[in-house]
Amino acid sequence: MEEAQRKEIDELISKPGRQPEAYRILKEYQGAKDVWYHRSMFICSFYAGAQADGRFSIDKLMFSNSPCSEEGHRNYNWYVVTLPSQRIEFSYEFKCHLFDVREPGNPVQVIYFPANPSVVRTDEGYLVNVRFVNYLVAEGLYPSTSPNRMVKTINSQLRLDKDFKQISYLDVDDTNREKHICFITGIEDVRLKPGSNHVDGKFIGTVCDYKSDWNNMPRMIIGERTNSKVTSSMIPAVPHLNRCEKNWSFIEDDDRILYGFEMQYNPENPQQLETYVVLVHPESDLFRTTKVKQTTFFNGSFLRGSTPLIKFNHNGHNGYLTVFHHVAVDANIDNPKLRRYYHRLAIFDLNFQVTHMSHAFQIENIRIQYIPGICISHNQKDLIISLSLEDRTAHLRTVPIDFITNSSFMKPIGQMSSLE
Repeated sequence: MEEAQRKEIDELISKPGRQPEAYRILKEYQGAKDVWYHRSMFICSFYAGAQADGRFSIDKLMFSNSPCSEEGHRNYNWYVVTLPSQRIEFSYEFKCHLFDVREPGNPVQVIYFPANPSVVRTDEGYLVNVRFVNYLVAEGLYPSTSPNRMVKTINSQLRLDKDFKQISYLDVDDTNREKHICFITGIEDVRLKPGSNHVDGKFIGTVCDYKSDWNNMPRMIIGERTNSKVTSSMIPAVPHLNRCEKNWSFIEDDDRILYGFEMQYNPENPQQLETYVVLVHPESDLFRTTKVKQTTFFNGSFLRGSTPLIKFNHNGHNGYLTVFHHVAVDANIDNPKLRRYYHRLAIFDLNFQVTHMSHAFQIENIRIQYIPGICISHNQKDLIISLSLEDRTAHLRTVPIDFITNSSFMKPIGQMSSLE
């Protein structure tokens, strides 16, 4: 695009009410579309009511690792997709969690809120781990409801049949786990490993009270549960990897764990940035890693894991499906604690090459929402999502598989990341 035409479009974008004119010029343009083009398009598309075009351009900026990537993050709230989900009604017992739990030495009632459920499919139906927490979410802060201000997590497991009717309800007992006195206690953000039976299996979570870590910093644990009791746990010793719990995801029928993405410059061509998928081998004492170079470059550095990778053989895909999330502060907000969570579905092939990525989505227009689990329904028609809103609800939702694989929502990764 000629410099004179760029100046004309910049001027139109800067004038109230003239942005739709700029959009029409950009839409009709047939030449190469660079960073300037996509930045202009995502700005004026909003005023022209062209959500799909603005969403496509903003994703281009983010996945191409452009200089405008951060600007895209902070403005995505104008283009986020709301998934057409249907809520599943299922019951969980509050009993001692809401009203009867008393902190040591404080004979008072402490309120616990359900949060961060993780779902996996089983032969008999579904298994759901529900986390109960004693804090609120207020203006980016997490005030405890306990008189001693300690933040505590309790986990419970629900066995559900194929119609989501409760079979059993058990509290998870982690008294055998090594720990020390800490301001924050309990296993947080538990995610279950797909393929487990209805009682036993592995989980990933986060603790701050691990016995050997007196810094009270969040640490990843990989544990096992047997008859609802946590029988063992391990601390990954990978000094060169981030310890953040939301970066680690189980893989169905695979002993490795997906850590996330790394961006590296090609040593033979320092100008060429490459994308790698990092897999962790937890059976190794040193937690050996394998890096899978992606055949298509994309910027995955801002993506953090949310759910395990589940087998996905639907509508022409054969590999794995998972949910990533990324966090941003809206452009019109100065408080860095008022973050907004976005999620994306991603499809891997069997060689751990990312083939498709969805547009960013939300379940409801709420800042804090987190998805720890997904599974395919027993009727093979829906994706079941387990999520929490504002860390005080536990939901199961269904989304039609035909929607998530539709080309208007799920894009080949090359379309998302390439600039002309």
